Amino acid sequence: MKKALAVALVVAAVGCRSTTRYDRQHEAMMSSTTTATVTSMNAADIAAIMTTASEGEIDQAQAALPHLTTQAARDFANMMIADHTAALNEARTTFSSNHIVPRDSNGQVGMLRDQSKQIVAAVNNAASADRIYMQSQVNLHQSLLTMMDTQFIPSAQNDLFNLLQKQRTAVAAHLDRAREILAELP
Repeated sequence: MKKALAVALVVAAVGCRSTTRYDRQHEAMMSSTTTATVTSMNAADIAAIMTTASEGEIDQAQAALPHLTTQAARDFANMMIADHTAALNEARTTFSSNHIVPRDSNGQVGMLRDQSKQIVAAVNNAASADRIYMQSQVNLHQSLLTMMDTQFIPSAQNDLFNLLQKQRTAVAAHLDRAREILAELP
């Protein structure tokens, strides 16, 4: 049953997106996190992934801004810089006060960094930067939301749990806005 759910989610995700190199790599990387099963993670790994995700969002938005042509995409990129800078600062404060040292013991941080670099390169070299940037934001925020629901939040306790609950709300709002903007693009 779990395998059937995973296959159905992968097929649905692939069917809803174009088949760019980024999409194929993203699908390969995230296919293990699209299942509805809960996987336990430790606080250090959660901290590393959350830190890297926010840093990546900031880098991607800064790289995309000079290439974006629609006001909605530009506003979204500026919102990503502001929101993820604030989220990163809040997360680092929580990590520090709870003696959580970010650590990548399962390789996901390296994959996130590589993915961020690929997005930056794709946006910098694209005629349709708005569409590429917004599609990447939908994909990334959906993947992060899935990870939060299936791995981070079920594994977290106390202040880290509270931080993740708060940031989950922001991630969901970013996903909704990215989808709206993507749907409006020509």
